[in-house]
Amino acid sequence: MSASNGRTPKGSKEARRAAAVILETLGGLRSTSEAAEALDVAVARYYVLERRAIEGMIEALERRPRGRRRSLEAELEHVQRQLDDVEQELARYQSLYRASQRAFGLPREESASPSKKRKTKTTRTRRKKARVEKVLEDLGKPAPPVARSSDAKTASAKEA
Repeated sequence: MSASNGRTPKGSKEARRAAAVILETLGGLRSTSEAAEALDVAVARYYVLERRAIEGMIEALERRPRGRRRSLEAELEHVQRQLDDVEQELARYQSLYRASQRAFGLPREESASPSKKRKTKTTRTRRKKARVEKVLEDLGKPAPPVARSSDAKTASAKEA
């Protein structure tokens, strides 16, 4: 079996044989039972194969869009170039926006995400002292007086 241009159609030998048998059946050269026997399948399975063959033929004969079709790689490159252009344009507009803010003397806007402050050592120290005071209170002992940093500075200033 060869195509009109002299080339053998694509596909396995078995698939090409099945296509030939189905075309012979559709052309009236074989009955469906003879075709099923030639393909070594049940008659019900033959009808499934025939339907798939006809659907494939119809799909293959649908009109295709004109012009050059891009491969997936070419389409990806095209979209990447568009993304780069848009990002560059965004950066340009952001720069123009900041320049216009400076020109009009407007204050700078803060970033959208507020920065998280780390807990300072004084916060940890206060919590630790509070735990110690609670333990001492549970034991029934009075908590020792705690000198604050401002009290320590005034005490050292009085001593001098």
